[in-house]
Order: sequence, then structure tokens, then C-alpha cells
Amino acid sequence: HPQLSRKKIIDALKCILTTGRPPRMFTVPDDPTAPVPVSLEKYIDQGVWIISTVYTYLAYTGDYSILDEICGYIEAPDDAVWTSAARSIEKDSVLEHLIRIMGYLLSQVDHKYKTGCVRVLFGDWNDALDGLGVPIEKGEEEYGSGVTVMATLQLYQNCHEMIEILTKVGGYDDLCKTYADAAR
Repeated sequence: HPQLSRKKIIDALKCILTTGRPPRMFTVPDDPTAPVPVSLEKYIDQGVWIISTVYTYLAYTGDYSILDEICGYIEAPDDAVWTSAARSIEKDSVLEHLIRIMGYLLSQVDHKYKTGCVRVLFGDWNDALDGLGVPIEKGEEEYGSGVTVMATLQLYQNCHEMIEILTKVGGYDDLCKTYADAAR
């Protein structure tokens, strides 16, 4: 159902924070101007699923016009957990949403401990392993020092997916290089 899939993708992208961080969970209100009920716990894996979903949609439908669709963002305080996120006045294309999501994901790569992996934050799809992202000692950095191999491999895949999308669209050579460097 390509049209239904397209609508769901756009509805979900309207619930991305202006920073490019997707919420953990959200409810799409019937009123498109209403605040969006969200869970903003900092789980790392939502963005990787979004990039792969749009890539799969493009592969199956060939409908690259979705990348030009304009949609908005949401805004909420960084320390919010369960909240009603305000609609941002900022809007741009689906493609720009994907680029922001990639920016957020790449900003979570661990450079401090030189693992090159994505920081797990609160968790990933396997977040039933309690305590992954919880600091062990008081005063330790937020979420501890853990990383996630699963989300790292997905981000690696996302780099290649985005390079393929951007190459098809054209005009994004510098960003393609950034993603290729990140994948390396």
C-alpha cells in the first residue's frame, strides 16, 4: 500500500525533534496543529529504523517525490521524558529530515573511548537488558560509557543507504563523503 505507507512515513517525520532526534514513542494527534504526546527517553535506535524504512519505501516504489514533501518538526526541552511536544514553526523536506536524523546519529558515535561505535544511551531494541545506559558511579557521564553494536551496524547500513539516495538525488557530494568517512 504505497500511498498509505507514504502518509505514515510523513506523519512520523512530523514528530522528529528539530535536533534530528526521533522520540522513543509518539501519538499522532487528529489535529495537525496540536501538540504531540511523546516519550523522549533517549533510546538510540529510532533514527536508524527511520532511515532504513524510507530507503525501503524508495526501493519498492521508486517514488522519490516523497523526498520533496515538506513537513514540520516538534520541540521539547532536552530533559523532558513524557511530554506534549510543541509543533515547531520550522519546516523542510523529508530529505532534510533524513539528513538531520543522520546528523543526530553520527553525533552519538563514541570518540572518547575510541570504539567508533554508537553510544547506547538508555538502550536499543534490546533494552530489556536493564541498566545498559545507566551510570554505575555517581558523577559518571550520563548513560555511562556503553555502546551498541546493533545500532552501530544499522548506522553503517544507513550511511550506505543515504549515499545511494543522495547520489540519485544529486548535489550532495560533500555529504556523501561525510557518510562514507563515517562508515569507514
